Amino acid sequence: MLFALILLFATPVLAEDLSWVNQAVEASKSHEQEAKSIVVSAQKSSQKYKRCKATQMMVDKAQRLVTSNFPKKDEKRYPDLLVFVSFSMPLATLKSLNEDVVANGGKLVFRGLVEGSFKKMAMKLRELSAEVLIDPTLFEDHAITQVPVFVKGKDKLTGNVSLEYVFSKFKENAS
Repeated sequence: MLFALILLFATPVLAEDLSWVNQAVEASKSHEQEAKSIVVSAQKSSQKYKRCKATQMMVDKAQRLVTSNFPKKDEKRYPDLLVFVSFSMPLATLKSLNEDVVANGGKLVFRGLVEGSFKKMAMKLRELSAEVLIDPTLFEDHAITQVPVFVKGKDKLTGNVSLEYVFSKFKENAS
């Protein structure tokens, strides 16, 4: 039991280590506005030349690209089921958990990179053979201080338990 508790604690990440996340978020907001501005300008220009079908086709394609790459504010960015994990957990546990989570439309979430290295993170993810989310802001949003933590909607459960158990507890809480 003590061994399981030791594995549950994630390594804390300092705020200054996460500055790159905030920079990336701000840059994407800037690019979103820039892309939308370009498309709007192109639409206005193409309306002047209504006979040019090629121009209209290009503008329509640009509009579709901007819309698909930058979701609307009210669209969900993440699946309903998120399981917060760490590579401090055994790889076999992560693999098993990932299979169950993906089968139920969810994703595993990691706080950040392994030792701050993209290369090391990529190697670990290759070992895991999983498509995961890496988002320290989700850890902050859900006040995650240890792993694993299961979050579905407003329900949250901490512990090294099966997904079946998690769903049964969430169902009990809904009743």
